[in-house]
Parts: sequence; C-alpha cells; structure tokens
Amino acid sequence: MFPISTLRSTYATTADTSSSFLLPLAGWFTGLIGLGAYWLGTILFPPPHLPVLLSMAAVATLTLARPESGFAACTGGDRPDASAVSSGAVWLVLLLLARFFAVQALFANEAFGLSVALKYVMAHSLSQLMAASVSWTQSGDASPTASTPSITKRALAIAVGVLPMLALVGLTTLWIYALFVIPILLLRWWLLRQIRRQAGGNSSSYRGAVQQLSELIVYLSFVSLLWVSV
Repeated sequence: MFPISTLRSTYATTADTSSSFLLPLAGWFTGLIGLGAYWLGTILFPPPHLPVLLSMAAVATLTLARPESGFAACTGGDRPDASAVSSGAVWLVLLLLARFFAVQALFANEAFGLSVALKYVMAHSLSQLMAASVSWTQSGDASPTASTPSITKRALAIAVGVLPMLALVGLTTLWIYALFVIPILLLRWWLLRQIRRQAGGNSSSYRGAVQQLSELIVYLSFVSLLWVSV
C-alpha cells in the first residue's frame, strides 16, 4: 500500500534530496488517482470537460499544488514584488489551460482503456522522474549536508519512472513513444542551466517548473501525434 499521507509527504518534502527517489512512484499513484477521478467524473457529469477538471483538482489536492507553486515562483523570478507575483500567476493560468485542453484532447480522441491510462500515468511518472533528477544533480550545491540517494535508489527511481512508457511501447508496438523523453531531457538541460545561472545552483522552484513543463510536454506530444496520424 502507498497511503495518501505518504504520497502527500513525498510531495511536501521535495526539498529533501534523500527522499526524492520516491517521486516517480508518487507519480504513478497520482496518475492512477487522477484517472480514477476522471472515470468517476464521466459517470457523474455529462459534459466532457468536467471530468478533466475533476481529475486536475484531485491531482492538485494530492500534491498540495507544490509543483504548481514552484512553477509560479520560478516564472515570477522568486521575487516578492507585485509584478513578479502577477507574472507567475499569468504563466500558471496559461500552463493550467494548456494542460486542460491537452488532457481533454487526449481523452476525447481515444476510448478510455489501458492505452490511454498508460499515457496519463506516463506523463506523471516521467515528469516526476525529471524533477527528482534535478534534485540529484543539484544536491551538492544545495547544502554540504544534503543526502543524495544511493545509485541503487536512483536506478530504481529511473526504472519506475520509465516503466509506464515501456509498457505503452510494448502494448502498442509504437517505439515513437520512447522518443518523448528527448524534449523533456532538453527541457531539463535548459532549466538546469537557468538554475546555475540565476539560483546559485539550487532552487526548489525550478524542480516544480521541470515537473509541470515535462508533464505538459508529454501530453502535447501525445496530442500532436494523434493530430498528424489523422
């Protein structure tokens, strides 16, 4: 079992590098609960957009909206002034709208089943893996006492993070899904450069940004593939 309290604790302590290897597993459960909320929404609400909103609300509740908060702080420049807060809020709204329409398109163009479920969980697990890997990379700069997970734990986290993707490739025999890691790795590389340049080597806000943008990129990749295959 992976209790809700443990799931919330994992997201609430993302600054603790030693526990960051749990993030991909937390992504699994977050994705599954988001799927459950969507399925329940399809039963309760006829309009197709309401189940997506219910799913997003369930995920935000479970994660305590920590990744979203980090993204807003990152795009606002981690400054306390009103303009920075406004900038972060505007970018967060745009991100949430993009995610909403991307997820809605994903569910609207494919019957609800194992394939679409793996796609949804894959977005969560891969994005959490990217966020965890930022913690590992930057742990040495964060604090002299920062505890980085062992190689075994990091390898386990990577395996857990990519397993939904590998399962989707095996189910559909479409290896193009494995290429989705390329844009999120490029995103991770670019944001790591920003961390070193602007945050002195470490910032939990950038981890939230990596997670949020990686998740969105995966959704958009699925939707783009659906579009070009029509």
